[in-house]
Amino acid sequence: MMPVKDSISQLSISLADVAAARERVREAIYYSPCPHSQMLSALTGQQVYLKLENLQMTGSFKERGALNRLALLTPEQAARGWSLPARGTMHRALPIMRRSGGFVR
Repeated sequence: MMPVKDSISQLSISLADVAAARERVREAIYYSPCPHSQMLSALTGQQVYLKLENLQMTGSFKERGALNRLALLTPEQAARGWSLPARGTMHRALPIMRRSGGFVR
């Protein structure tokens, strides 16, 4: 088993990684609004904004991750296909992105 320290460093995501993923999915994903919440801001004493990911086709942020993952496949990997071992919003997002043309090779 890999030491925790090594596992964590392999999972690190940089701001550059996030920016690159954003560019990969930009044209295929609905831009979710991020309105200010007066009530939560008042309760917390901070400015709180809520990202409305429930407006995505699957009702979740998972479409971004699904499309980004598909976009990172090599042509050989894409030709072999893909599958998911679990059910849930990611399981719904991958086929939707594939059918919608969000995934283009």
